[in-house]
Amino acid sequence: MKNFIQIFAFLLFTNFAFAQNDNVDPEYQLHHDKLKELNIKRIHSESYIDWKKTYDGYMLKARYEENRNNIKDIGRLGAWVRTNLSKTNFKSIKDADHDWEELLSMLKFEHVDNNDFHEYFNKVLALPYGPKLIALVDTEIMSEYPKMFGLTKEKADKLKEMLKKQQE
Repeated sequence: MKNFIQIFAFLLFTNFAFAQNDNVDPEYQLHHDKLKELNIKRIHSESYIDWKKTYDGYMLKARYEENRNNIKDIGRLGAWVRTNLSKTNFKSIKDADHDWEELLSMLKFEHVDNNDFHEYFNKVLALPYGPKLIALVDTEIMSEYPKMFGLTKEKADKLKEMLKKQQE
C-alpha cells in the first residue's frame, strides 16, 4: 500500500497543473466528476466488494512478496507459487491455481457489472491528462473511504493533506 500511495503522490505533484480551482477547464471538471461518481458507485457494488474480499483472501494465502502488479499474469504468479509454495498457505499448486481462477472469474463479473465505470475509465485514460486525473480521483476516493482500501486514519489524513496542498 505504501508504494501505491507514493505513486499517487508522484503523479499528483509532477507537473500537475490541474488543481481544483476556478480556472479548471470545464471538460476536465466534467471528466473528474463523472469518473469519481462512477468509481464510487463501483467500489460500493456487491460485485466489487466480493471481488475485493476474494482478492484480499487470495493475497493472504499467497503471502506474495513481490510487486502485486505481476499477479495479473497467471504465468508469473504460477511460477512464483511453484518456486515458493512452502512460503504460501496453499496446500498445493492445484489449490493455488483454483483460487486464482476463481479470482479472475470474479474480476470478469465485476467488469461486466461495472461496465460503465470501466468504459469511462478507458476513455479518460486515453486523454492527455487522463493518467493524472485518474490518480487524483483515486486519491480523493481513498481519502474519503479509507477503510475500503485498508488505510489507517493516519494514511488517509496524509492523503487529504496532499490533496489540500495540491488545491492551494
